Amino acid sequence: MRHLFPVMLLATLCSNFVFAQPAEKAAAASSVGLVASATITATTPFTCTAWTKILGTAIKPPGGKDLFIGFSAQTGLFTSSTNNSLGTVTFTLENTGIQVRVLVDSNTSALIPPPGTLATPGALTFDNLIRSTSFQSLELGGADILALVQNEGGVRSFNFIKQDVGVGDHTVNVQSRFCTQNTHTAVLPSTASSSLSALIGARTLTIEEVKLDAR
Repeated sequence: MRHLFPVMLLATLCSNFVFAQPAEKAAAASSVGLVASATITATTPFTCTAWTKILGTAIKPPGGKDLFIGFSAQTGLFTSSTNNSLGTVTFTLENTGIQVRVLVDSNTSALIPPPGTLATPGALTFDNLIRSTSFQSLELGGADILALVQNEGGVRSFNFIKQDVGVGDHTVNVQSRFCTQNTHTAVLPSTASSSLSALIGARTLTIEEVKLDAR
């Protein structure tokens, strides 16, 4: 028994010992699930959906300094319009966009998040398509008049920054929302219609602890 006692005592001591979780200088997450807006066909004013989490992870930086947060995604914007002019002018406008923001230690869907949780530079437009069409088919053999204007912009990949996060566990959540405006007008007997939608596809999130230069 004198040989077993030290072994039993060692086992008892070890069973009450809590090992510290290792610190992490980097973290990553990815998803291929689609996030899509509803297809809008009715005339609607410019409006945005609520902010929704589309990706997230956690990190425990050993130095508790700054976080360099990279996010990229496949996006798709879809519009369609029909202008059937019978002597009068028809007009259609489709404005569909995707906005993205990154929150640290928060996952609120509120328009204004808690102070200190929004990563720089804040909410930005990841993809945007604005398309307008006007058409008039003149009577008595006159020339048809067609005007089409299309504007596109976006980043699809961006690096966010969160400074002075402090030592310990931190959550990083990427949120998105869809913003849309749909307009189609015509005077009878002319007709006009339009529709729009958007989606977010495969996406990745990478986080790295860094020490940014003081500015």
